[in-house]
Amino acid sequence: MKKRIIAIILTMAMTVTLFTIPASAEKLTAADALAILRHVSGGTQLTAEQRAAAGIGADEKVTTSHALAVLKSVTGSGAATTESSQKSGFAASGYEVKAFDVFHPFKVVTSASPNHFTTGKLKATYRVFKSDENHEAKEGYEWRSINFIMEFSDENYRNYGNSWLGTGIDYYSVDFSEENDLNYRDSTEDKYVINYLGKEYEVETKGAITRNEDISGVRYTEGFYSALVPVGYDGFMLAFFNPGNYAGQDNAPLSQLFDKDTLFFRFA
Repeated sequence: MKKRIIAIILTMAMTVTLFTIPASAEKLTAADALAILRHVSGGTQLTAEQRAAAGIGADEKVTTSHALAVLKSVTGSGAATTESSQKSGFAASGYEVKAFDVFHPFKVVTSASPNHFTTGKLKATYRVFKSDENHEAKEGYEWRSINFIMEFSDENYRNYGNSWLGTGIDYYSVDFSEENDLNYRDSTEDKYVINYLGKEYEVETKGAITRNEDISGVRYTEGFYSALVPVGYDGFMLAFFNPGNYAGQDNAPLSQLFDKDTLFFRFA
């Protein structure tokens, strides 16, 4: 099934676990899974016994993937990780997740000429919160959000402008071979359904450009993008990419839309 790309698109599907429960681990319980999930969402600390049972190192960062793996184990749904699941999603793409709070080079096509490129820089900051004046709280959910700033100032920008796009993908289930129907709209607000811990959840997104101006030959663009996700869900990602990659290919798969210059940020 084709996925739409809007101003910022979402492509969500089944969750894939990327963590293996060791065969030698002692019997795990549903309480272990819940404890790990609470720990991920900032709740209780895990005991040494719980870490050992799940094969999690003493200093290893605990993620939602660990809770999902434990849940699969205790519900008898088979091995937590299979060869096929290890090769699914973003982890199999060969791309890397960019760090927050530092500027990254961002190369895109110019707006006036498809034969010219401009290289600016982009920085994203990340936060998790329940609500604020622009984000309404929802029981069992949390807002995961980034604020971003871009700057372009090279000669090609000054002569031809710049052009960029953002697209949402899911870390666990993104399919880079799937076709995308490029259907744009101004609003970044959307709702869709994900499968998380064996349940379906409706997720909401919203975003906006809050600044877009040229000062003395430097283009400053600032904005935010937020996803209202179930507590602990760490699969949402946002990619900033070059719109020149899909020129003349309205149904191009993600493997053609993204390249080495695409910036991927994981809301985790």
